[in-house]
Amino acid sequence: MKKLIILLLVALPIAKSIANENSIIVYFNYCAFNTPDNQPYVETYLAFIGNSLELEKKDNNLWCSTLEVTITFLQDDKVQNFKKYFVKSPDIKDTTVSLPNFIDQKRFSLKQGEYELEISIRDTNSVSNEFIHHETINVSFSDTDLAFGGIQLIESYKKTESPNKFSKSGLDMIPYVSNFFPDNFNKLTFYTEIYNTKKIFKEDEAFLVKYFIKSFKGSDIQGSFNGFMKKKPADVVPVFGEFNLNELPSGNYNLVIQIANKNNEVLSETSLFFQRSNPEMYIDITKIETANLESTFAGQISDTDTLTEFISCLRPISDEREALFAKNVIEKNDLLTMQNYFYNFWIKRDPLQPEQRWRIYYDNVKLVDNAYKTQIKRGYQTDMGRVYLQYGAPDNIVSEKHEPNAYPYEIWHYYSLTENQSNVKFVFYNPDLDIKDYQLLHSDAKGEIRANNWDMILHHRDTPQWDLDRKNTDGSWGNKASQYFNE
Repeated sequence: MKKLIILLLVALPIAKSIANENSIIVYFNYCAFNTPDNQPYVETYLAFIGNSLELEKKDNNLWCSTLEVTITFLQDDKVQNFKKYFVKSPDIKDTTVSLPNFIDQKRFSLKQGEYELEISIRDTNSVSNEFIHHETINVSFSDTDLAFGGIQLIESYKKTESPNKFSKSGLDMIPYVSNFFPDNFNKLTFYTEIYNTKKIFKEDEAFLVKYFIKSFKGSDIQGSFNGFMKKKPADVVPVFGEFNLNELPSGNYNLVIQIANKNNEVLSETSLFFQRSNPEMYIDITKIETANLESTFAGQISDTDTLTEFISCLRPISDEREALFAKNVIEKNDLLTMQNYFYNFWIKRDPLQPEQRWRIYYDNVKLVDNAYKTQIKRGYQTDMGRVYLQYGAPDNIVSEKHEPNAYPYEIWHYYSLTENQSNVKFVFYNPDLDIKDYQLLHSDAKGEIRANNWDMILHHRDTPQWDLDRKNTDGSWGNKASQYFNE
């Protein structure tokens, strides 16, 4: 029997950890757009991974796969829009050829409001049970203020010759249904729309649309990862852009799009989280800015082993480019280069008092070392230490070491976090009971590990026969973890 897994814009490494040879793999995303007469619609995007599907031989001796899909939008348990349809894969000549991946896209007209989205997918060539996914979505566009449509990632595009379901603003755009860009995918292409510009700007008044890639940890990316375009007011202002990702290091990022007036004042912005894997990228350490270090705190550190440790402990608060620089700097093991890197790291964060900023951080490094170090890891190398240094001390901690069937665990609660996130939690657990290295199992923070079946994994200690593809333990005796997490 096949199991079906919908991957909601998760990174590929996470996807691999929950998929197996008996899984139907589907990626899902959606975007909401508006029309000049204020008739919103939602586009849904499904990407089916061909080699995870069952094949059926047709009368013409070709092979294909067929899936039954039902997408429903509900409000107060009442159906507001739905479609039930079949999706057929491309044909292949025989089963020795891999079935290619394929895309499905649909549009649904919806009034503004909050909806419960329900997706049901069934492989008609398999005896698998029907799989149903639920998600709450919000369709909301201002009537008076500047507003953005959803940010749609694009796999490929061409000029529209005959309008079809992939057409918008004169282009046929095939969606890229993931937020993960592997090393063999070297372009990020995006599309969005801006509304109500005629109500904000004069008829011929030009405005700027700025777009750039920003490290998820907050620092702007330099170089070619920014652009802008001049626009004039219209009923719908299309925004289409792309970036070459060859020089973007592995890591977590936000694609940011802003609207600015003629004075370069930002009036509105939107963003989209994505991940990049680029393991072969090399950072040239000769590009480190040099400074007169004699009278600085960095210049007083004359031992390369000490600098190696100091630079290493910065990893939890480094962006991806800084982490690659640090790796190359440590490998070179040159005193002056290490001093320059260390000094530049802190002068970037606090031009007035970089040493004080470093001392405060290093106090926290020593704190997490005392609290979380193991026989083989420094405190900042553990998951708990990294989270503490990156986000600060949690506002509340629940610690359980003796819950029935569960590994020891802690749930950290942050009332507010970076990037306008609030009520964020981290679940750590200790599957290796003989050491105290708690691993991060699940979090609802952006850019962190997200495992929908974390409750099942947590309670897998004495129940190895449980189906880990289930999301929870259905309230089994003594299970408090879900209750703590949802409080």
